[in-house]
Amino acid sequence: MTVPSASRSRLIPLVGLLVLAVILLAWRLSSGSGGLKVFPMDDFVEYWAAGYLNAKGQNPYSAELLLPLQREIGRDTNEAVMMWNPPWTLPLVMPFGMLPARIAHISWIAIGFALVLFSADRSWLLGEGLKEKRWVAWILSLSFLPTLMVMQAGQIGAYILFGVVAVMHGFSVRKPWMIGVGAFLLALKPHLAYLVWPAFGYWMILDRSRLAWLSAVWFVVSIAIATFVAMIPNPDVIGQYREAMLHRTPVQWRSPTIGSWLRELFGQGIFWLQFVPVCLGAVWFFPWAVRCFYKGFRWPDDFFSLLLVSFVTASYGAWPFDVVILLPGVVILAARLRWNSPGARRILIVGYAVWTLLAVIMNQLNIDAQFMIWMAPSLLMFWYVGIWNKDQPG
Repeated sequence: MTVPSASRSRLIPLVGLLVLAVILLAWRLSSGSGGLKVFPMDDFVEYWAAGYLNAKGQNPYSAELLLPLQREIGRDTNEAVMMWNPPWTLPLVMPFGMLPARIAHISWIAIGFALVLFSADRSWLLGEGLKEKRWVAWILSLSFLPTLMVMQAGQIGAYILFGVVAVMHGFSVRKPWMIGVGAFLLALKPHLAYLVWPAFGYWMILDRSRLAWLSAVWFVVSIAIATFVAMIPNPDVIGQYREAMLHRTPVQWRSPTIGSWLRELFGQGIFWLQFVPVCLGAVWFFPWAVRCFYKGFRWPDDFFSLLLVSFVTASYGAWPFDVVILLPGVVILAARLRWNSPGARRILIVGYAVWTLLAVIMNQLNIDAQFMIWMAPSLLMFWYVGIWNKDQPG
């Protein structure tokens, strides 16, 4: 099935806009300082230093130990950049921590870049996009602002993105090991997918299939092995993580979440407001669970819907660079455009073009990340427009 020429003509302005966005952002990043101009060390110092400390048998969650290491490799800060990821993240970062910092940083970015491209390519196929048009997925992945943000920051989002795509592909080909290992990568930042965990438990109980139970086994085994590997050089790492989470909670950060804005409006000292959005997620989860009870699960679309709602209602994080884990939804919708009505195509194409332009402008103006809270909810809206229209007859 070929894409109509009218649809091709509508894609031309979008491609031009996305290329322009890349050029503008590249110019913006080139004015950065510290190390590589385009990719300064930035947040990567938290992973490198934590990996180094744990490999040496020291506390990777100690600000006192992290700070001198991070300053030594060029991060100009008076406060340690903490790695808040759980202990099973450490086997991923320890090999980088054993390398010289600059070599580790370049390797981290190169691997992350490859994971983003691969994830976009695989997402295109998940959306049943034409193989000869998969270059659209590559353009989308490179022009998606969070991709460039996560690379610049040296954050871990590319690895989590790979896990998201692994889960979705695992559902498509019914491979439990792929679902379980992908879910393990998603658990590097478990709070961004908090609805996924009870949904998987519900799936195990309700479905009682071999796929469900073996996926759970692979997930648990992956977590257990990774935690054990982290404990080999540092047996106290679980206690160290618990101590950091209980007594050094990052309450000062103004993240682009509903909870953070509630604290902004009603008082920063009212910490429980941070978790109000989780209640909204639970309200959405209940009718979803009822629908699954009567009509069954629709993986992998259900999985991505859970991820989107979790992200939008997360209690913490959901930074603009974290939005990279939602890239599969953008690519899948692009792959499915040929299924939709002309009206839906216009909404999705124009909407995404405006989304990209607005995100680039805000980034150029150095607007605080808290004001970029609109990014994930708008992607959630695009997803439901695309899914609803795909399901319509004709």
